[in-house]
Amino acid sequence: MTTGTGLDAQVGYKLESTVGTPVTVDKFPEFNSEGFEFDPGFIEPSGLRVGVKFKRGSRLVQSRKMVSGSLEMNHSTRIMGAFWKCAVGSTVTTPTLVLGSAYKQVHQTGDLIGKALTIQVGRPEPVSPYTTRAHTYAGCKVTSWEFSVSDNEVAKLSMDFDGWDEATATALASASYVAGAEEFNFSQVT
Repeated sequence: MTTGTGLDAQVGYKLESTVGTPVTVDKFPEFNSEGFEFDPGFIEPSGLRVGVKFKRGSRLVQSRKMVSGSLEMNHSTRIMGAFWKCAVGSTVTTPTLVLGSAYKQVHQTGDLIGKALTIQVGRPEPVSPYTTRAHTYAGCKVTSWEFSVSDNEVAKLSMDFDGWDEATATALASASYVAGAEEFNFSQVT
């Protein structure tokens, strides 16, 4: 149920099979903040011509597209594998059962070529309550990341991204959260 407030924001993601080709997001982490922005580059010729007072709009062309963004979230005990795969280039995708209901995933540094995410951010619109607009970013590569656990705090993962393109016509995916996901915190440090 939507609340008509900023609490209706959501972030979803999925690994892309081909870098830059958007896929439908299906994993939804809880997040603290996001800062994705689309930056289109335009070429605006400034040639003068007799009888024309202003630059002609017909000559304005988009020359490039660029996405940059950041995402900070509390590190969950589940659904974080794809982020680590894109951050360090690991090839592990399947968790292994350790004991009872405890699983582990080991991520070792590897090749980052071919590893990118489609990230969809749902942002509530302040002017029309109960409307959340989807901004879908394709070809998102991790440029930097930081994992931190401070004294008496929750473990956090902050990531910066560089992407290829933004789409605003893609439908907002319906967020569903993994049952039993917890957050790592300082009390678990030994």
